[in-house]
Amino acid sequence: MATTVLDNQYFTSKFIYETDLQKEPLQNLTNGTANVKTISVFNGGNAEELFLKIYDSITAVTATSTQADYVFNVNASKDAVFHFPEGLTIENGLTARLVTTAPLSGNTDPGANIIVEIVYT
Repeated sequence: MATTVLDNQYFTSKFIYETDLQKEPLQNLTNGTANVKTISVFNGGNAEELFLKIYDSITAVTATSTQADYVFNVNASKDAVFHFPEGLTIENGLTARLVTTAPLSGNTDPGANIIVEIVYT
């Protein structure tokens, strides 16, 4: 798992590039408030339906006991791009995880390395 965050004074938008998002939550990726513009999930090479779970939290997220604020469905063998023209407001900090089932108890990693890109301001 490798996470790259481009977040400096030279860009008006910030960018998160995760090469293998899994069931373990990546905590507070935005380091505070964010206005998410797009989320891209590259699932074209994976035969499983996936669920991207987003949490608006600066406190530690426990995978099977913290309810996600947003859950996005990604079809099997398909890439998905979610656009938020007005922005998806994150008030505290963006935490993300990717699993194979939607319920709170879902805690299974994707069967392949999945790239997720998040653009925010």
